[in-house]
Amino acid sequence: KEKQYLKAKVIAESKSIGLVTSNPCFELWFLEHFGYTTKTFASSGNVIKALKNYIPDYVKNHSFFDVLFPMLKDALENCEHLDKYHVASGVNKQLQLCNPQTEMYKLVQKII
Repeated sequence: KEKQYLKAKVIAESKSIGLVTSNPCFELWFLEHFGYTTKTFASSGNVIKALKNYIPDYVKNHSFFDVLFPMLKDALENCEHLDKYHVASGVNKQLQLCNPQTEMYKLVQKII
């Protein structure tokens, strides 16, 4: 996974494309709307299981915008705090060690 990430990063940078990562999965971005966590997740299934504590009917590829949008500010702050946590622990450059981690907040901040 780390080698694939580094290869994708090199390709993206060579084409001036921003790379937004989430580890172990995109759903971590949704989970951060409900609270800050540094808990390591062994798989994307574990993230989805945790997310279902807040959105019991969560299904991939369905829109939950109305549920998540009211908590957007919290999610942005939680993800920024999570990045600072990884920097302080010295693992912010190693994808495998940054679990959980999501950069979706950076994309959303640019859009805003």
